[in-house]
Order: sequence, then C-alpha cells, then structure tokens
Amino acid sequence: MGCCSSTPVPDEEWVEGHLYLGRTDDGGLHVGVKSIDTDADVSRTSAYLCAHCEKVESFNAKFSASR
Repeated sequence: MGCCSSTPVPDEEWVEGHLYLGRTDDGGLHVGVKSIDTDADVSRTSAYLCAHCEKVESFNAKFSASR
C-alpha cells in the first residue's frame, strides 16, 4: 500500500524526537505524540501514520493552545 501523504516519510531521528512508539504483543504499533510544533510536523506525523497504517493499532495526541 502506498503512502497517502505527499510529504516524505520522516527519518528515524525525527520520529524519535516527536513520536512515542510502542509495540503490542501481536506486533502492532501504538503511536503517541511527544511534540508537534509546526504544520510541517503535522504533515510528517501524517506521512508516518500513512506509511505504517497496516500496523498502527492506536494513535494518541493531545492539543494544547498554551502558546
């Protein structure tokens, strides 16, 4: 399955800095957001989720408008 985003899938360094990744017992993937500061970060997160959509079992993000 191809990626549904026009943004390239982010590299491992970006993923480690912005997303929490966890594995389920059956090999699935839990994804959580550490930090999204820009529209580009939102696009990269979307690209990551699209590229791994067959494995992602849950996604968690919280919005804060504290800026």
